[in-house]
Amino acid sequence: MDLNFLFGLSISLFFAFCVLKRTTAQDNFGLLYGSLSTFQAHACDGEDLHLTCTNNTIISINFVRYGRQEKSGHLCPGINTENAKTCHLDSALKVIEERCRGAVECHLLISPQIFFEDPCPGIRKYAEVAYKCKPG
Repeated sequence: MDLNFLFGLSISLFFAFCVLKRTTAQDNFGLLYGSLSTFQAHACDGEDLHLTCTNNTIISINFVRYGRQEKSGHLCPGINTENAKTCHLDSALKVIEERCRGAVECHLLISPQIFFEDPCPGIRKYAEVAYKCKPG
């Protein structure tokens, strides 16, 4: 996983912890926790990607990667995945945002067809998504 993404996620979680630690019993703890937490989901080609929010919140996409990372053969194994080089689709964020932004739930069958492009033909790919559930 990208180190910048992990660093940002760590900072966000630390901030969320600090804010939540100071809340009182009267606060809407569930709503606050859900809107500050970053959730992650992933799915391989041919699998369903499920993004879900609750407590009157809606999906807000933070990060999307569709493709493969070098040395990620253990994720979504298939033909040619062990020695696959890094390949990804720059437009993946836009595609997932357009389909899921503002929804309470979003279910997508992951494949090159939903992205209108195949960043690494002949290699099994996967989608990774980081999202928040914001008050809607």
